[in-house]
Parts: sequence; C-alpha cells; structure tokens
Amino acid sequence: MGLDMYLYGIKTFPAYEKQIGDEPVEKTTEFQSILTETNFEHAPIDDTSWTSYTVEYPLAYWCKTNAVHNWFVQNVQKGRDDCDRYSVSAEQLVKLSDLVNNTLNNPDKASIYLPTISGCFFGGLEYDDWYFNRLRYTKKRLDSILSYQSVAVTDEDRRRLHKRLETNVVLMPSKNASFDDFYYHSSW
Repeated sequence: MGLDMYLYGIKTFPAYEKQIGDEPVEKTTEFQSILTETNFEHAPIDDTSWTSYTVEYPLAYWCKTNAVHNWFVQNVQKGRDDCDRYSVSAEQLVKLSDLVNNTLNNPDKASIYLPTISGCFFGGLEYDDWYFNRLRYTKKRLDSILSYQSVAVTDEDRRRLHKRLETNVVLMPSKNASFDDFYYHSSW
C-alpha cells in the first residue's frame, strides 16, 4: 500500500501477414503464439488484415518516490494526480533524466529541482539517502531506456533505408525494435 509508480514501453504489431490478392489472411507466427500461450486461441479475434495487437513492456517501477511522481504529475499529467495512464514522450524522459542528473550533482538544490510532496502513504519528505538512492535508480533506468530507444530507432531507420534502396550491400543492423510510445501511471 502506498505510492506505486510504473513506466511502460508499448509496441504495436500486425496480427496478420500481408494479404496477397484474395488469399485469406493468416495470423503472424508471433500473434498465434501469444494466443496459444495465453489461452485465447478460440477467442473471436477480428481477422481483417489491418488488425494489430499491443504489448506493454515494464521498464521502471518506483515505490514511494514522491519527487519523481510529482515531476510526472506537473510535467506530463498537467497537474492532475488521478492514477490514470499518461503518454510520455522520449523527450520528456530526457528532460527528467537531465533534471535527476542535475539534482544528483547539486544535492543542496534538491528541494528546488525535484521537490518531495506529501500524500497518503507517499513516503518521506526528507532529502536523505532514500531520496538520492531512488534518484540514482531513476537515472539508471531512464538512461538505459533512452539508450535502447536511440539505438532501436537508428536500426529501424537503417532497415527502412536498405529496403527502400533495395541495395545488395549486406549491412545487418541489430534487430532492436523501438517502442511506439511510453506511458506512466501510479496508484495509491
């Protein structure tokens, strides 16, 4: 019980192979596998060729890290602290990462950069070891997420370029997929 906070990356995938002519569409191997593994094989899934499915990947979890929660409320949720889901751009995550870094480098300004807030079971208001350890965790997670996303976007751009140019040059970027979006939500 208390303030729990989550950051997810989401990715949407096609559920069916591309339709050629009048042939019936077939589920992608990945989609069929998910249906089988989750016992939805016989569910009434729409079978139009543009049907897709979305996967949510857990990227960060915080407990009672009220200063970070306050940043999301003020900068992403437009001041509404309502435990709803909010889309977060990579640019917003960069801003938070930079702010966390500035706070860690200037701990005497923590109350200005990332102030704590009170709430029902929101955790402490002190700028102590707990506070700075949670900021270090936040910085580590955000840097990892942003680094991955940057590499993945570059890889996807290269794959699109090679496909468009139809070159015979074999240049195999990694198969990292970028997230379509990120979202934050909390519960208390």
